[in-house]
Parts: sequence; C-alpha cells; structure tokens
Amino acid sequence: MLSSKTVFIVGAGASQEVGMPVGWELRDIIALKLHMRFDFPDRFIGKGDMQILDRLRFAYGDQLNSYLEACALISGGIGFSESIDDFIDVHRADPRVAVCGKLAIAASILERERQSKLYVDPSNINSTIDVGSIQNTWYVAFLRVLGNQVPKGELGKLFVNVTIICFNYDRCIEQFLVHAITNQYGIKLEEALSLVAKLRIFRPYGSVGNYFGGVPFGGTSLPPLEKVVSSLRTYTEQIEDREALEAMKTAVAEARTIVFLGSAFHENNMTLLQPKTNAMVKWIFATRKGISDEDLGDVHYALSELRGMKPPTDRTDSRNRFASTCYDLFDTYRLSLRG
Repeated sequence: MLSSKTVFIVGAGASQEVGMPVGWELRDIIALKLHMRFDFPDRFIGKGDMQILDRLRFAYGDQLNSYLEACALISGGIGFSESIDDFIDVHRADPRVAVCGKLAIAASILERERQSKLYVDPSNINSTIDVGSIQNTWYVAFLRVLGNQVPKGELGKLFVNVTIICFNYDRCIEQFLVHAITNQYGIKLEEALSLVAKLRIFRPYGSVGNYFGGVPFGGTSLPPLEKVVSSLRTYTEQIEDREALEAMKTAVAEARTIVFLGSAFHENNMTLLQPKTNAMVKWIFATRKGISDEDLGDVHYALSELRGMKPPTDRTDSRNRFASTCYDLFDTYRLSLRG
C-alpha cells in the first residue's frame, strides 16, 4: 500500500511492454486498416478492415463514397504525421476524418489487445494471464508496490492513495489487475472485477470501450460506429466532462509523487494535467526511452511548469528521477515508490 498520494500518468510506451503499439506503430497499422480499394464495379481489392467498411456502409449508406474518400486520405497521408491524433488535428475541419480515424483506432487497438501478452481466451473459464511472459514488465512490479503489506483480508486498501491518468485507448491496466489480483489473492474473478472497478482512473481521451461491460478485452467485434465515436476522443476535441477534468487536475495538485510511464510529454497532455493551484508534488519519476540528452531539458522545463515554478526552467532538478523503460523505473526506484 502506498503511504502518500501518488499519481501514475500512463502513456503509450507503458502498454508497449505487453505488445501494444506506440504512436508510429498505430499510425502504420491504421494506414493499412483504411486501405479501401475497389475494382470495377464493386469488387473489394484493398487491404483494409472489412468491419470498418461494414460500419461505414451501415451508418452512411448513400454517403459511403464520401467516407471512403476520407479513408483514402488517411491511408495515403498519415505517414507524413507522427500519429493518427496529429493527422486528425491537421484535418480538424473535416468530421469524416475523425469518424474514419476513430473506427481505425478502435479496430487496431482491439486487435492488438487480442495479440498482447495480457489476452485471456474468454471461451475457457480456466484461462488466465501467462505470468511468466510478463515478469519483465512494469505491470507486475506495479502490483508488488501496491500490494506491499496488504494482506488478503485488507484488499480494500490496495488502491489507497493511488490515482491513474491513462492517455491510452487500450484497457491493459484493468485487464492485468483483474487477473493478477484474482490469482495472487485467490479470490473469484467477480470479486477482482468489483475491486478494480473502484480504482480511481481518469481517461482524458476515452478508450475503445468500457472494460467492465460491453466491449471485452481484445474483442473480435468492432462496436457500432456511434459508440466508437463517442468513446474515443483525440486531443483536438474538447473534453466535455469538466467535473472529471477538474478532479484530475486536483489529483495532480495534491500528489506527493507523480510517476510518468511511457510518456512523450506531449504539450497537449501536459496542459491537461496542469493544476490551477501550485502542485504539492515532491518527487517526479519518469521514463525517458526515446528522449535524447539534448531534449531532456525540455522535459525538465515541462515538469517545472507542472510544479508551478515561476519562471519555469530547463535546468536539471534533483527531484526529477529518470529511468529508461517502465520496468527499469520500478526496478531502480522500487523502495522510493512505496513512499
């Protein structure tokens, strides 16, 4: 159990440890998912996802060709952007791009959940996560930190002082915790589901679907178009739940420790995190895989802004602790993270 308020901020690099795609990988998957091509008169010869085509055809009927044009635009042009979010932002005035992009995000994430190390075959009631395949990931280390000195009879304390802010569309955190807690503590799956559902987790950009009902982890069926569009948000879109946004900012302001896992410190995300009052944070732990020494000063600057330092500075701050990967971070600072 953590002894002080801690916020874990989870980016794409964190899910990559179990086989989920980071931004550029998702971008390239989506380019193929939306490769919709037809021979005369209507024979499909593309490499695209037929479920996406079916959802578009069902929703738009006579307007299908207009949305196929948007698919072609994304498929042919997304390679010039860093991510699907960036591409949708470029075309923010075209709602068709957002619709087709979101369908492709959902199809891609569900497929990669199904291929990930956390997938469990739902047709086999005895199936569970292969713990051996995830020993060298942050997920196992995360549960060890949370579960320190938490006996089975006090499982309700497992998530005390824990807040998660997840910028990913996948549900890997929920999937891992449900199955890991079931096995470690020897409780029923239903009990673990109920416990994890109480975890304080914010998803500023939504997810591919509600983990606790409606959209199974790695599900083979793409949800209806309207559900996909409403469940996913890109950073271009306004976050409508202002109460949740303020609660998220308050959690950041009140945290003694903040842990960035697999984050690229995107300006839009950092702005969303910025509290209105000066943060109480003492320690910030962060992964920096893919961030050069030359760019590290920009990270220090962003973190000083988060702390409310005036003026912000790019100077090295000894209160900021770095590691390469998420697993490395928990391995290096496992005692410090307990608070």
